Amino acid sequence: MRRIVNTLSEKDIWTVLKRIILANLAFIGVFLILNIIIDFEEFHKRLPFSSVLEYQTAAIIILSVIEVLILMVIIRRWFHSRRLSIASVERLLQEGENEDVEFKASLRWDYKERRVNKELEYAVAKSIAGFMNAGGGTLLIGVTDEKTPVGLDVDYSTLKKKSSDGFILHLIQILNNYLGKEYSAFLSANIIHFKGKDICRIEVLPSNKPVYVVRDGQEEFFLRALASTQPMQIKEAHEYIKMHWKV
Repeated sequence: MRRIVNTLSEKDIWTVLKRIILANLAFIGVFLILNIIIDFEEFHKRLPFSSVLEYQTAAIIILSVIEVLILMVIIRRWFHSRRLSIASVERLLQEGENEDVEFKASLRWDYKERRVNKELEYAVAKSIAGFMNAGGGTLLIGVTDEKTPVGLDVDYSTLKKKSSDGFILHLIQILNNYLGKEYSAFLSANIIHFKGKDICRIEVLPSNKPVYVVRDGQEEFFLRALASTQPMQIKEAHEYIKMHWKV
């Protein structure tokens, strides 16, 4: 049995607590509304155990049971989603890179030159555009080509907001700049805590129209094929677009 508890981060704990608090607030609100509509105290008097348990005691017991049930459901669903996320990352690492999967060690930190390298951000945009122009795919950031998780801590340290939230915000800004805001509907990104490391998993859907990477005012067309992101010349891109989107 996998010990998911060992992978919990501070953010994970706060996420669960926020869900519990919101669920409790929603329940209290519903209860107060029902209490206005229904006279629970009068209803309690008609119950067979009303002579044994006072109204206040019975209410506390019932509310406590409901609170425990809410807590169990939230925690169970959350841990189930974590197991699925971690299992999916393990499967992707085992299978390695292919036409549908690509790994990037970082979003912007160059491990070889030991500095922030904007070319790496450009490379991420190219990969995502390539997936959109093909059949979609998955990009893992924080994993080397050798399938080794290195995490995102170094990337975090280069951002103004040095956290997973700051990372996602910066990723969105990069993609908006290179691809355009209209393509955000074809993307979903989340941070998965895997073996002590944060990994960004980006799921990319195929686009319903050609996606270009705009750099220095020039449009570039990329395609994911044969386990790599390939640039296409104008004539090649034109022929592919006619064939793929039937335009």
